[in-house]
Amino acid sequence: MKYRSILLFCSLISSTLFAASFDKRDAVQELVQKLEAIDPNIKTHQDDWSKVRAHLEQAAQQSESTAGLKLSVQHILDQWGGLHFRVLDHDDAQFWALNGEPLALPNAWFSQRGSKWIIQYSGNPKLNRGNSVAAKDFSPYSKDAQAKAKWELALQTKVMSEPKATSVSLTKQPLSEWALSLTQSSSATVIVDSKRVCIEKVWFWLTKAVAQNIASKIDSKTTLCQGVVLDLRDVFGEGLDVWPKLSGKMPFAVLTNHSTREGAVSLVRVLKQDAKARIFGEPTEASNALQKKEPLQKSGWALIVVGEGDPVVPDTVIKDSYLNAEGVDDVRESGLGWLRKELIK
Repeated sequence: MKYRSILLFCSLISSTLFAASFDKRDAVQELVQKLEAIDPNIKTHQDDWSKVRAHLEQAAQQSESTAGLKLSVQHILDQWGGLHFRVLDHDDAQFWALNGEPLALPNAWFSQRGSKWIIQYSGNPKLNRGNSVAAKDFSPYSKDAQAKAKWELALQTKVMSEPKATSVSLTKQPLSEWALSLTQSSSATVIVDSKRVCIEKVWFWLTKAVAQNIASKIDSKTTLCQGVVLDLRDVFGEGLDVWPKLSGKMPFAVLTNHSTREGAVSLVRVLKQDAKARIFGEPTEASNALQKKEPLQKSGWALIVVGEGDPVVPDTVIKDSYLNAEGVDDVRESGLGWLRKELIK
């Protein structure tokens, strides 16, 4: 079975922010109805779709929690041949980008891994990538956490380590502003064999403001950089129209992972072709543009439809190990190693 479109199944904030539960059977029934109305391929593959629908309905009956239902739905949709479904919830930045509501953060981003919340990226000196929050009842995106001006966290640096009490202040602003401010604070310049290498990390959302900020430093006219590492891991984008045309050429390493998607993938492909960039990391998702958003009232979720596209396979494939206990970033180090060789040629 072959398909060309891709569907994203994503949770969005509603007026009942992060409701503890909802009627799971009603939610799945609404999801099925939306899919059948949107995807014409379902009508031509009724036998396959009937099996998927039956498994979804069974998950609604057997899941003990909404979180469990989400995991089950993702697994089932992954089996739907050719179509690609993703389950996004509130620890995915695109959740907040689509909704537009302000978000309170301590200059860091948290992602859920199993039962724990782990710091994925940080621009806060008190918080390090890979630290986990020991309290099981903590959720950074819950109503309670978002209403506070400060978080009192018990952080673990390793799985069995003693938690350390840490107090962090919060700033509340829309994700577009977070994306720009965190990208700016993550910017760094390192000296490699007397040459300046700019390391630029996009925080999740490649907006026009973010793209222009980075391009202003890496355009060869500015002479600020003689080599570039552009980190597009866990990044989605608005499309190629956000990225200005650069003048001149320089060694260009781009970092990707399985969560590099949509417009960010299109940018990777253009940089590879026009700037002769070398790609490091994991294969990206498909380079799709978001085409349609359908609300799902029963659950507060939304069904997102995106268009055609192909993934980019890196020149050097490396597993993205950003949560390595020692903090080693193998993808970044590989990109820097290649740049070093290019700069001494």
